[in-house]
Formats: sequence, structure tokens, C-alpha cells
Amino acid sequence: MESLGEWFFSLSENYSVNPWIFGILYIGGIPVFLGVAAWMAKRARQKKPVLLQAGLLIFLAILPYLYVAIFGENLPVWVYAAIAAMIGFGVWSTVKKVRKQKAEAQSPSSDMPSQTLATDAAT
Repeated sequence: MESLGEWFFSLSENYSVNPWIFGILYIGGIPVFLGVAAWMAKRARQKKPVLLQAGLLIFLAILPYLYVAIFGENLPVWVYAAIAAMIGFGVWSTVKKVRKQKAEAQSPSSDMPSQTLATDAAT
């Protein structure tokens, strides 16, 4: 286990990326991400625009990898490919969640009777 830690921290010397900063961005961003997601869900239920919140979610999801891409030096090409794939997945996932929340917010509530049922019963 000790050799794994040594290897991990040696990466910072080779690639000029501080693992502590990456960890803070990664782990520290989780509560902020969840808070923005809750904020976005609330706004979606209120049928208000959620573009700002969606943009923040995407930014928070890619921030640690953006740090590596910007400040890393001598990184192998596969690292950039992996970062691009993670960013792409983050964007896709966020867009999917936003569309789902908007659809749920626009659909009629299940606890309210449907107009069609009331009309069908009258005929």
C-alpha cells in the first residue's frame, strides 16, 4: 500500500499536477454539485429556466479534469483522450438529467384527476 502512495505522489513530480489540489477539487466539489443539482431540480419543478444550473453542473463535473488538462505537463495522449471522454460523458449525463427533470416538471401530477377521465365518465 505504501508503494502505491509513493507511485501516486511521484506522478505529481512527473506531470506537474498536485494530487492534493485534484483531490480537493474532486471530493470537495461533491457537496457543491449536489447542492446545485437540488437547486436545479427545485427550479425545474417551478418551471423556471435551469440553464445556469445545468452549466454549473457541467463545470463542477469537469473541474478536476480541467485542472489536469490545463496545468499538467508531459501528459500522455491517452490522458487527454480520457479527459475528453469524461467531459463528454459529463455533458451528456447533465443534458439527459435536465431533459428528464423538465419532462417531469411539465407532466401533470399523478395525484390530480385527468381531464380525459372526467370527460369519458360523462359520456
